[in-house]
Amino acid sequence: MKRTVIVPILLVVLAVFFSRSALERTLERQVSIPVDEVEGVDFFIEQPVVIQYNDQSGQTETKVVATRLNYYASEKSTELLSPIFDIEGENYAWQVAAKNAKQQGDEQPIVLGGIVNIVQTNTDQPIELTTSNLVLNTVNETASTEAPTDITTPESTTQAKGIRVDFKENQIDLLSNVTTTIVPAEANK
Repeated sequence: MKRTVIVPILLVVLAVFFSRSALERTLERQVSIPVDEVEGVDFFIEQPVVIQYNDQSGQTETKVVATRLNYYASEKSTELLSPIFDIEGENYAWQVAAKNAKQQGDEQPIVLGGIVNIVQTNTDQPIELTTSNLVLNTVNETASTEAPTDITTPESTTQAKGIRVDFKENQIDLLSNVTTTIVPAEANK
């Protein structure tokens, strides 16, 4: 009788041992090669939202959403994938979207890479800019690039090499090689 009891207990112990070993081996494989460690990412946040408030009024000045935030400790840098910056104040509202953005340390500015789209959002006749390699300063609410830029309004299209944007003042300075095509009002109807 003792023999019949020992065999089932031995089988259960062996089954638990082998299944536990297999589970531990699987977990070791999963933990030992994290995908982000290979990329050099120390930590990441999916779907981050960052809001910067005005010190005096408490109103939102800049809101940033992205598909992912990566932090690299060795470079002390932060990277945003597909970021959208909403820059707003009492008399201005702009949206800046890019393929990626990178900030070195805690210092401004932020460098936006890939195609960068800027849209004035508080008007019925928005100004739209398309450029690349934009340097964005969210503290001063300014941006600049030396890259070619296309500027589109309902009445015109403009190309320039390099721009400076002051979001608070709703001002765009075109740096060089400026050409503009004006669309007659009748053509817009």
